Amino acid sequence: MSKTQQHQQQKQKSKTTAASTGGIKKRLISKAVAKSKAANKISGKKAAVEDKSKAVIVRHSHPGTVARRNVIKYQKSTDGLIASSPIEELIRNVASEQGHGDCMIEKGVVKLIAENVEWNLVRFFHACNQIAGYANRKTVSTKEMKLLDFLLNQNI
Repeated sequence: MSKTQQHQQQKQKSKTTAASTGGIKKRLISKAVAKSKAANKISGKKAAVEDKSKAVIVRHSHPGTVARRNVIKYQKSTDGLIASSPIEELIRNVASEQGHGDCMIEKGVVKLIAENVEWNLVRFFHACNQIAGYANRKTVSTKEMKLLDFLLNQNI
């Protein structure tokens, strides 16, 4: 067996025996450093680990992994993302400006208005995301929002 064949076999063995972390990077840091980082005492400085027995594993995810996990979580949930108390306060403010003063508002009405507001926001951001896609961008910016607002409010 030649040296190149032995080298290739070693490469294959190292590939198969490597432990998978599931796409999560692990890093050892001491407990004191972990506490100080949590308290934002260390900014931009890296501390060395003196004793590995006192070390804590800190997990770092790839960019976008946590966002994707949150998107899946919110798509599965049926709860509203906007709390009902700010919407109820807004309804009361509008009612008082219209001269109705203190009026009774049912919870079902507030919930219905909150769902409608969320649905319109989702539609608005979806359209903004499509506009950003036409401009070859992945991030929605104020440019898309202003353009969509102009197109929606344009009286032709």
